[in-house]
Amino acid sequence: MTNSKKPLKITNFKSGNRDFTFGTLDIIVEQQVDLFIDNEKLLTFNCSPPDLDALAIGFLWNEGIINDLSELQNISIKSDNSRIDVSLRNPVGKPQSLLRNSTGISILGQNEIEQINNPFTIKAESIIHLYNEFSSKQFLHKSAGGFHSAGLSDGEIVNLTVEDLGRHNCLDKISGRFIINGRSFSPKLILLSGRVSSEMIHKVLKLNTPIIVSRTTPTTKAVEIAKTKKITIIGYLRDDHFSIFTNPARILK
Repeated sequence: MTNSKKPLKITNFKSGNRDFTFGTLDIIVEQQVDLFIDNEKLLTFNCSPPDLDALAIGFLWNEGIINDLSELQNISIKSDNSRIDVSLRNPVGKPQSLLRNSTGISILGQNEIEQINNPFTIKAESIIHLYNEFSSKQFLHKSAGGFHSAGLSDGEIVNLTVEDLGRHNCLDKISGRFIINGRSFSPKLILLSGRVSSEMIHKVLKLNTPIIVSRTTPTTKAVEIAKTKKITIIGYLRDDHFSIFTNPARILK
């Protein structure tokens, strides 16, 4: 695996000590990666190095540039991870409208997605169990701190997890990994480590996943969209409790 962290020499201070102490600490590697589509630059990711293929494919799928893996002719990553080249079987023009959001760039004008009418329900205790499983797989965050994570679950186990320095990157990576792996299960829950914003709701809609679970909060816009799209948002999952912000009927006692 490409290194996502590196040791750095640091100087420590603690109140009451008579002198500074010295040591090393693992910190996050932040990589700038240019995404080229048919030799034309689309954008630059600020991201963590692993799963760059999944990041590119997930982003293109989430933004409606591709609808299936078969539309890719080739994908290659430069040896220093500075560039991803994607060639499409049916080339598309470069999108003219880009929206800079709180943590990245989205393409304006994606096809609007209908409501999620999945009848899936799950017991509250099972959600806590799945989130604990998800948390146990956040290896980069445990070793260096500062990483976000996303996971997909079929309602029984946590099938896929990814980590990245960016919340949006995590959703693109988890979508890309799901597609690359052949969409081998039906995702029922998406598990997140960070804030749920409106742009993330649109990415979740692409996965047709009825439940979002996070340890923190959604934004008001995310709640508004989730209500109309019939997505259940669970936030502030800590230890043995959580809050349901939208569409609570999917969660059983």
